[in-house]
Amino acid sequence: MKRIIPLFLCLIFVLSSCGVNSPYKNVKLPFDGNLYFSMSFSDLKNVCGNPKEVKDRTEVSKTKYYLYEQNVFGRKASVGYGFFETLLSSELVNVTVTFDSITKDEAASVLQQFSSVFSKEAAEIEGYKNTFEEQHGQTNCTFAVGNGATGLEFRTDYDGKTLSIVGIASY
Repeated sequence: MKRIIPLFLCLIFVLSSCGVNSPYKNVKLPFDGNLYFSMSFSDLKNVCGNPKEVKDRTEVSKTKYYLYEQNVFGRKASVGYGFFETLLSSELVNVTVTFDSITKDEAASVLQQFSSVFSKEAAEIEGYKNTFEEQHGQTNCTFAVGNGATGLEFRTDYDGKTLSIVGIASY
């Protein structure tokens, strides 16, 4: 019994990411300054209310997704927040914003607003980069900060009618 308690406490420490000091934790989401990576679901719920839907993927990826309909950069969007679940906590590590029925000009405006906000946040952190690629009627952009193994990455895809922005935090 004496061995189990220290082992249990050590396991809790490892699983809860205690002591991890990463510049990518607590970075505000580029479309809502009240939300940030590593926040808990209860904090998200305090800001956004109850989700429209919940998708439990913890069996496969230890991630639970909470889906909302929100106003993002002045447009209605479906937003999914992915929380990595551990024994004692959950942290926001993934966000997906989807705009349906959006024109090319509207998508360009959203991307310009997104890029401007993310660039301001990322300027504080070393390793900022972005890329742009267009082929076969599909436009893809990547905005990232970090060193590859850890960091923040937002990928955007536009297919002529749907714009998706997917953000992932790795720390």
